[in-house]
Amino acid sequence: MTPHTEPGRLGFVTFVLSALDFLVDRGFRVVRIEETLVRFESETVYIQIFHGRYSFTLGVELGRLSVADEIFTLADAVDALCPSRSKEAQFQASNKEALGRGVSIFADLIRDCCTEVLNADSEAFKRVDDLTSKERRAATLIAQYGATRDKAVRAWEEKDYPEAYRLYSEMHEALTIPEKRRLEYLRSRLG
Repeated sequence: MTPHTEPGRLGFVTFVLSALDFLVDRGFRVVRIEETLVRFESETVYIQIFHGRYSFTLGVELGRLSVADEIFTLADAVDALCPSRSKEAQFQASNKEALGRGVSIFADLIRDCCTEVLNADSEAFKRVDDLTSKERRAATLIAQYGATRDKAVRAWEEKDYPEAYRLYSEMHEALTIPEKRRLEYLRSRLG
């Protein structure tokens, strides 16, 4: 490990260097240390753990060094590779005890759920990317059709069924299940 004399805010750096020391055995080295961030890199993969300066959120980002702008969170990786443990991948800590506990939990998740990612396994990265791509697509659709959705709801509530039908039809790819049912109802009502 890289020698570091500052413990970081609430002992963050000390906790991280201790809890994630197994990464060194896997060929990683510490390449960056700040008060609230520690970054490890192998020849192919990076992993950085941080403690939000204002939010106190504990987070992990990881990706392949050879893929420009590839950033996945620990939550992304756990959701794709170890979904039964997804709830453990979110943590906020504003005191030293909670921070130590959170870093330990994240270290366990990385060790238990992310071995394939640490080994730069392309299939594991594909599974993580596939999952996050779906989530990003859903978020994009929500943003893209937000105003149309608002107008469709307003038309529905005002019983302007032809307008509601037109608007719901425009956003067919982004409809929720209740909205699909509403569109079917409108289709049958309007003939």
